[in-house]
Amino acid sequence: TFDSIVLRHSGFQMWSVSNHVFPSGCLFGAAHTFKVNDISGDFILRNSKIHHGCASSVHRHNNNYGPYLQLFENNEYYNVGGIADMNNFDEFTISQGRVIFRNNYGHDSGGPQIEDNIRNVIIEDNTIACLGEWQLTADWRCTLAIRMGPDDATPPPFSYRNLTVRRNRIYTSGLGWYNTAIAFTARNDFGEPLEAVVENNFVWNTISQLSGVVRRRGPIAIDSASTGVVVQGNTIYGSKNSITVAGANHIIRNNIIDGDSGNAGIYIFSESSGSTIQNNNVRITVPPGDPS
Repeated sequence: TFDSIVLRHSGFQMWSVSNHVFPSGCLFGAAHTFKVNDISGDFILRNSKIHHGCASSVHRHNNNYGPYLQLFENNEYYNVGGIADMNNFDEFTISQGRVIFRNNYGHDSGGPQIEDNIRNVIIEDNTIACLGEWQLTADWRCTLAIRMGPDDATPPPFSYRNLTVRRNRIYTSGLGWYNTAIAFTARNDFGEPLEAVVENNFVWNTISQLSGVVRRRGPIAIDSASTGVVVQGNTIYGSKNSITVAGANHIIRNNIIDGDSGNAGIYIFSESSGSTIQNNNVRITVPPGDPS
C-alpha cells in the first residue's frame, strides 16, 4: 500500500528545461513511474500525487492475476502519459482479481488503459480532463481518457469480462483534446457474456479527432469487436457523433445528448447488428445562420 506520497520527474527527459512530456522528448513506452510485475497480493495507491512522468503512472504487467485487489483512489495525476496501463499478456490465464479506479483527478494526462484480458474492472467517480496546460503530444492531444480493449500487439483469444465505467467526468478545454473519451474494444472469445456497462458518465467538449480531422468515432465509442455493451444514462454535450456503435447486441438507452450541427447524436455503423436504441434524448444544436 502506498498512501499520501508524491512522485515526480519520472524519466531522465523530464529533468529538461521544458518539463512538458512532448518537448522533453519522452517516449510513452518507457519510464513508467510504477512498474509492477507478477505481484502476488494487493496493490493499493491512494491519496497521492504523480506528475511530470514520461509514460504511465502505473504499468501493471502481470501474468499472475490471482484473487487480489488493485485499487487506485483519491489520487491526482498531471503531465504524465497516462494514469495506468493494465496488462495480462497470457490470454489463457483468467484474471481473478479486481481492478478499481475511484475518485481520481487526472488532468493533462491519458486515463486508465485496461488493455489485455483484464476482468472485474470498475472505473468510477473520476475526473479526467485535457486542459492544454501541459503538452503531451505534438498536437496537444491527451490520447484516450478511458480505454477498455487490447493493444495492437496482443493476439486473440481475449477473456475480458465484468467491466464497468460509471459516473466519470471527462472534458477538454483550451488546446487540449482526446482521441476518444471512452473507447470499448474489449471482447470475450470464451463463450462468456462480456457484462460491460458504461453508465451515468458526464462528457463535454470532447470532439474525437485525429490530426485535426473530426473522426466518425465518437466520444463514447463501442467498437465492432465488442458485443453486448450497455450504454445508459450518460450525458454528452458539445461533441460530435456523441455515441458511435459498432459490433452487435448492444443496448443504448436513456442517454442525454446535446451535439453539434452536421453530426449525429448516435451514429450506428453499417456493420452493427442486433442493438437496441431506446429512450434517448438527442438535440443537435444549430448555430444562427447555419443552413444545416
